Amino acid sequence: MNLFCVTRPVGRTGILVACAAALASSLAFADAFDPPASYYQSATGSGSTLKSQLYTITSTGFVGRSYGDARYAFETIDKDPSVSTNILLAYNRASVDGTWDAGITFNREHVWPKSLLNLTSSQVSNSYIGVASDLFELRPTNPNINSARGNLAYGSVYGTPPTYGSMSASDGSGTYWFPGSPDRGDVARSILYMATRYGQGQTNNLSLKNGQAVTYQMGDLESLLHWHYQDETDTFERRRNQYVYSQAQNPTYYQGNRNPYIDHPEYVWSIFGSGANTSQLSVAAPAADGSSAATLNFGKVIAGSSFSNQSVTLSKTGTTPTTFDVTVSGNVASTLDGPRHSFDYGTQSRAMTVSITGSTASVGDRSGTISFNNTDITSGAAAGQGVLDGNDTVSINAAVVGHADASFSLVSVQKSLALDFGIFAQGETAPLLDFSLANRSPSGNNAYTAALDVDSITPAGNSTAFLTTLATASNLPAGSTIAESASLRTDVLGLFSATFSIANSDENIPGAASFSPLSLSLAGRIAIAGDATLDNLVNFDDLLVLAQNYETTANVWQSGDFTHDSAVNFDDLLLVAQNYEFSGLSGDLSGLFGSNFASDWTLARSLVPEPTSLSLLAAGALIRRRRSTTI
Repeated sequence: MNLFCVTRPVGRTGILVACAAALASSLAFADAFDPPASYYQSATGSGSTLKSQLYTITSTGFVGRSYGDARYAFETIDKDPSVSTNILLAYNRASVDGTWDAGITFNREHVWPKSLLNLTSSQVSNSYIGVASDLFELRPTNPNINSARGNLAYGSVYGTPPTYGSMSASDGSGTYWFPGSPDRGDVARSILYMATRYGQGQTNNLSLKNGQAVTYQMGDLESLLHWHYQDETDTFERRRNQYVYSQAQNPTYYQGNRNPYIDHPEYVWSIFGSGANTSQLSVAAPAADGSSAATLNFGKVIAGSSFSNQSVTLSKTGTTPTTFDVTVSGNVASTLDGPRHSFDYGTQSRAMTVSITGSTASVGDRSGTISFNNTDITSGAAAGQGVLDGNDTVSINAAVVGHADASFSLVSVQKSLALDFGIFAQGETAPLLDFSLANRSPSGNNAYTAALDVDSITPAGNSTAFLTTLATASNLPAGSTIAESASLRTDVLGLFSATFSIANSDENIPGAASFSPLSLSLAGRIAIAGDATLDNLVNFDDLLVLAQNYETTANVWQSGDFTHDSAVNFDDLLLVAQNYEFSGLSGDLSGLFGSNFASDWTLARSLVPEPTSLSLLAAGALIRRRRSTTI
């Protein structure tokens, strides 16, 4: 932006701050086709004052070129950027050889027709220097198209325009010339320049009007304003502006001045618009000052992957058009960037594609901002409108993360886990065994590690003998665990084992990968209470084992600790008695001292040397138990 001071009643300090901000903006956007920083330094007014200032600026240093010079100047100022020996013609944008061939391939089109400058063809000879030889007034065109245009005013007046050419206005106001969509803004800015450079009380005193043109008054102004905002300045137009101005780049045919409406499209409404500017830009619900803020979260990707593009929509309300600048910073790129963008009349919106830039090889945050500045310079109609419209900002967040790491432990890599329940009696309640599924961070940085998905559980072996809490899960954060448990069913006798394959992967983000499954192995045995020898029969062999370990601290099933209390005692003997000479859950105490058990227990005890008192104590306990169960 130029050094422009908003002259509203905020005090001297406020005006100086506004000037400084505008200058900083212009420096931020400077490129090869921008004017020198001082070129528009005196353009500090608005309305007719600004127009007068621009007249002085565009007249100062002006080097008049002859009408004949234009034949050869086109080869430099209208060069086709794709074909160095060609030029681009106005209206049809055809690329043709730029060498002058006496008007066969192209001729010189007066954007403001000679007849509407009150000049005849004989007056505008090759030696002529004046309003009709200004290089912003002349464009190379196809001779037939030039002839077809004649001296028609530019406009469309709500009609449906052709690709380019003449058209009748739908309101019955006559025939106009439509310059083609790629050139409509260029032509509008040329006409606006002519009305500024040659319209300050000079002999010609050019001006603009709505409707059909008359001598010294070009139309249709309403169409030209629409075209200015609809067709933003492009690289071709800005390059042409620079080469008309620059002696260094165009030493033979430079003109030494610039078209201010190419450099600063925001000047147009102030000078040629009607009334205060009511525009307001926003990316979200606006505050009272017109500013708004939004956040665009790109989420996460795995290192080495790419972020998907997203979209931002900038909206405009208000009846008037406006211009705006876009500033993009950080790890962000946008299809809408830089200065000199515009919105047409009425409610408008503009969608832009936003992408994350830079390498994703390393983990970490990626961020940036996109700021929108309404560059209107007229007085705002109300707070938050036009020049008083606060800036709008989109904050962009993204993160690059490493792969998740599934494990049975947070503190170490543990891809397999074996749990053995041991031996339990049929019908007994087996305990729950607890374990965890964890998402470790291989780098130790949980913030930049992907979440973990548990995708499926695949059992193998005697899986129906076990109950687990295993289930699919999504988005387990790094550094977190899922508490799990397993239990053993005790309703069926047997030796059981099963393996559960736990498929896992990164959360569902770009670059996600699947990993080798975790493996959970479960084992356990269900036996008849009292079956120390695990032959599915409680008999003398089991009594003998019990007798050998009786009243000791043996703590395994095979030693007779059927109650899992780390002692072989009367309670274990009672379980043998309940199931003696039975298979499965069929024993009881009704025949505790049948023909076999009592004698067998006595025999078993006799085979194991022990103090007499211990034998008598056990026998007494059994007799007392028999009496209590046979009453």
